[in-house]
Amino acid sequence: MFFLFTLFCFALCQKCTKNKIQEMVGGKFYIVGLFPMNCSTPNEIDNRTIAWMEAMKYTIEEENKKYNTSIFGYVIYDTYDPTNMDMTSYAVLNSLKISNESFCSCSDLNGQLNQNQLKNVLGFVGPAESSTSIYVHELTSVYKHIPIISYAAVSLELNNKKLYPNFFRTVPTDDFQAEFIKKVLQKYNWRYISVIAVDSSYGRAGLEILKQNYERDDICINFLEILKQAYDSKQYSEIATKLNTSQANVIVFWGQFKPLFNFLQEALKLNLSDRIWIISKAVSKNSFFLNFKNTLNNKLLFISYTAGEDQTFKNYFYSLTYENSSEWLKVIFERSRFGNNSNVNVKEIKEVFDLSGVSVVQNAVKVFMEAFSQYQRYSRNSSTSTEFLDIHDRLKFKKIIKSISLYTLNNSKPLQFNSNQSFDPIYFELYTYNESEFLLVDRWSYNATYLDTINNTKFDFFTNKSVCSEPCKEGELILKIKKCCWKCVSCPDNHIVEGGNCIKCKNNSLANQIKTTCVEPNIIYWSFNDSQKSLNPALTLLSSSFGIITSIFFIYTFIKMKSTPIVRSSYYELSLMQMTMHFIWFVLPLLTFGKEDYLKCVIRMYFSSFLHVTIITIQFVKITRLVTIFGFFTDCRLLKIEMIYLRSKIVILFILFPCIFAALIVVVHNSKFKVNVFDEVDYKLFTVQKHCDSISFLVIYLCFVLVLSFLCGIQSFKARNLPTTYNENKNIAYSLFLSSVILCVTVGLVSSHLSIENKKLLLCLLTNVLNFLQMNFMFFNKIKVMWLSPQKNTHEVFRRISFKNELERSSQSNLRLAHSLDDTL
Repeated sequence: MFFLFTLFCFALCQKCTKNKIQEMVGGKFYIVGLFPMNCSTPNEIDNRTIAWMEAMKYTIEEENKKYNTSIFGYVIYDTYDPTNMDMTSYAVLNSLKISNESFCSCSDLNGQLNQNQLKNVLGFVGPAESSTSIYVHELTSVYKHIPIISYAAVSLELNNKKLYPNFFRTVPTDDFQAEFIKKVLQKYNWRYISVIAVDSSYGRAGLEILKQNYERDDICINFLEILKQAYDSKQYSEIATKLNTSQANVIVFWGQFKPLFNFLQEALKLNLSDRIWIISKAVSKNSFFLNFKNTLNNKLLFISYTAGEDQTFKNYFYSLTYENSSEWLKVIFERSRFGNNSNVNVKEIKEVFDLSGVSVVQNAVKVFMEAFSQYQRYSRNSSTSTEFLDIHDRLKFKKIIKSISLYTLNNSKPLQFNSNQSFDPIYFELYTYNESEFLLVDRWSYNATYLDTINNTKFDFFTNKSVCSEPCKEGELILKIKKCCWKCVSCPDNHIVEGGNCIKCKNNSLANQIKTTCVEPNIIYWSFNDSQKSLNPALTLLSSSFGIITSIFFIYTFIKMKSTPIVRSSYYELSLMQMTMHFIWFVLPLLTFGKEDYLKCVIRMYFSSFLHVTIITIQFVKITRLVTIFGFFTDCRLLKIEMIYLRSKIVILFILFPCIFAALIVVVHNSKFKVNVFDEVDYKLFTVQKHCDSISFLVIYLCFVLVLSFLCGIQSFKARNLPTTYNENKNIAYSLFLSSVILCVTVGLVSSHLSIENKKLLLCLLTNVLNFLQMNFMFFNKIKVMWLSPQKNTHEVFRRISFKNELERSSQSNLRLAHSLDDTL
């Protein structure tokens, strides 16, 4: 880690240029100033930062006068990084190696850049931006307890002291600014707003505060947008277009100057000059906006924060002339109407400077100097010593900073760092402007519950209103959300608007389309009364009738041919039971006729699935019986105990699986997956059709069938080599496979977006097809032989056909085995 850090430091040192260090004054102990000046582009220098830097210099120099020597030095860096953090990285890493001899030395990086080299650096004043502050904290975290005191970073993210333990600030967090803006909105009855936030730590944090707090405080947000920090003409134009179509006449902008500057150019193209703009304090009173006097008609309102005004610094600053000013201040003179006139002082161009924030910069510097003074008192071994001690105990120095108490410039209350290591607010102010200066409109202090109106001049923006809601249409209910807004909402289904309330229609009537009156509906169900809608019930009736007749015929055949070998080899009792179940299963789809109700739905779904599971269980029992018999048969007969085991096994299997499924039905019926009946309402045609909703149960039913079919398939595999006469293995395998496929298709179609009519038809038809195929795979060939080839249904022919191949290879004893098996089966 240290090796990588050293390489990083070395690389940055190679880029050392004189314009990165804006000014330095030597001293025994240094305070590092980080200010976003943008000195690399003189025409775009931020005038506020010039005042901030002069305030830092002035405060340090005034303190040095008390000691009559240069105890405190300072070094000021330009950390304006519009696209990356190169300048900030250089400023931080170079400042940590400050000495009286060199600022940018690439030597002595082999492990000597340690805490001892930081003994003369008290800490950082700045940066201004929250994202940059986070970055600086990460860079300095390799050293312990290097304090960073920001004068402008207000993001709530920095309240996390586990992540940012060394970060302090002399300004309040974003939530106080949001509270002030809320009070402004409430005072002027601006209850409906749009919010634009810049995509930065500062902007995103502010956006979250507005979203969480404003809606519950009678302020409605029409829409909110995230604005890219880097200028993107397409995105800026799209957001401006949305603003142009918004009904909100008040726009809250939460971000920095440069994005606002670019966005205003796009907004004015769409004639957004009639809106009120409330600009967050990160922009503050920039003289650039005085150019918008005629365009925006006093519609820009600026938030500013101040901890008071140092009149002595103000007098000093206004007295500076072109000749005795710093290089960057000369640039401001040259850009003014006076040029480089040496007789002009700052007071002549005071409108370009915002001095409201200099007090928080001064407070940050004062904290370091007061902490230094207390550190000296607490650390000296002798009270008579006059030597100043280096800052070796960084943790102690940081603890002293936490406990510092400063009085505000009006001496009304002391300022201390709270649990988040921030100062509580003093004053927030609201400004507008005229042709030549900014005008204070309102002020709010932390202890006040109201806004103190400073300027009683009638401004244009006082008369602006924001319209939140349009009148509701006929049949819509007015739902009050906030004092500023309401919603026009439709009543729930089957309700009408009456007396400002939603009233439910009675006696099964339906609300009309605009929900002003109740109308008797037409209930739709399957019948043959309507010839245009009789196709679906006709197809269902046809398929069920064919299945019912076929199953009756099969049952009749098995009863009539009860004593024949084919019937006997098919386990007569179980086969007869299975065909009876097929018959009942064919009948159940006919319950879809007539008006749907819950009982018919439950019987159709639960009972038909239970019949299907029982049929598969019978097939499973049959194949298990054959496998067990051939496994036991060794001496031409079954022992009595083997017969008892076989019958017990058959009974257990026959009872087990249907009982498990029945229990599953009970569980499902008492859960959210149960079968339900709901109404499908067409309010245009005033029709109601009840629908049996069973998709959740069908999925569970499918899973159970697949598991049971798999178990049966295992037994079928074991029975693959049994004699042909006794082996129903192939028929059972085919029937299980096809029934599983059809059931999967059924579940898929029922869960699709088909209409209720089509779903009902497909469910009935596919159920009958599944039932018919499963029955015919098991019994059709046997029925055909019994009626069309009765000569093959005798003991002699049955045995001869079954064991033809075996007789060619077997002895007479094997033939006796076949006879005995036939008798047993």
